Amino acid sequence: MRSKVATFVAVMSSALSFHLCAADALQSKVELGQGYRHDSLRFNFGGIHNKPNILSELDFKNMQVYLTTLKSSLSNGTYIGVIDLAYGDIIHGKVRDSDYFKNNRHGEFSRSYLKVRGNYTVDASAKIGRIIPMFSGITCTPSIGYGAFWQHIRFKDGHQTIPRHFKIHNVNSTVKTLWSAPFADLRFSVPLSARLTLGLGYTFFYPVQYTGKGHWNLRHMHFTQKNKAGKSYANKGDVSLRWAFAERFELGLGASIAQFCAKGGKIHLKLPNFKSHQPAHRAKRTCADYVLSLSYAF
Repeated sequence: MRSKVATFVAVMSSALSFHLCAADALQSKVELGQGYRHDSLRFNFGGIHNKPNILSELDFKNMQVYLTTLKSSLSNGTYIGVIDLAYGDIIHGKVRDSDYFKNNRHGEFSRSYLKVRGNYTVDASAKIGRIIPMFSGITCTPSIGYGAFWQHIRFKDGHQTIPRHFKIHNVNSTVKTLWSAPFADLRFSVPLSARLTLGLGYTFFYPVQYTGKGHWNLRHMHFTQKNKAGKSYANKGDVSLRWAFAERFELGLGASIAQFCAKGGKIHLKLPNFKSHQPAHRAKRTCADYVLSLSYAF
């Protein structure tokens, strides 16, 4: 998947350079940001032959992530290319693991709560768009691009509440996810004053490829989950304020919310003496970002 992202970035760069090669005045901008992300992940799968339709469900929530972002753009005033990168350290969170023997989450026979103790998230995307002037200084920029988004979650000791309450020791397990998709992006830039600008954006991802991998150390169990991309999608909305406090410098404050939804597919379970292929119904990730950034225009 990383090679696909690298190939896409190279293609986008070539396409952008074709449009910019005749330009006299190019402007590049680099933006560094620090911020906070509130992240969550929920996925479930059914039993063998889909009986019950939800056998197990894991719900990772309230994951607090410290973000570092890097954005680079190149524009000639008509066309623009943007590369976005972000790395997040997962500080803490919690997870609920429930198992059922009846359909539709009835007959819960096991429930445990565990603590998220790391690790990280990574976002990478590239896009190319056209800047369209409108009225009163407002611009509209439609773009197309490709993005890939990783989660690596580590969870440790907790406690079980069903069928009886006791502490669970020596847990050190992981879940990894990868969401990737082409996307269409639309954003507006609205000048509020000579130095202050409002930014509004919306991004739609489709079709979304999802892969989930996990390891439960106490059960010596591994799993791999893949979805049906044609049924899976994602939405992202964002808003920002930018203050040009010097000739080449801008200070930005932005907020965004994204929701990824993967449907259908299979989960492959592997234990020391058992293997199975079971239906995976849904995986859902929601993350809200808040970032303070500083940019410099060359």
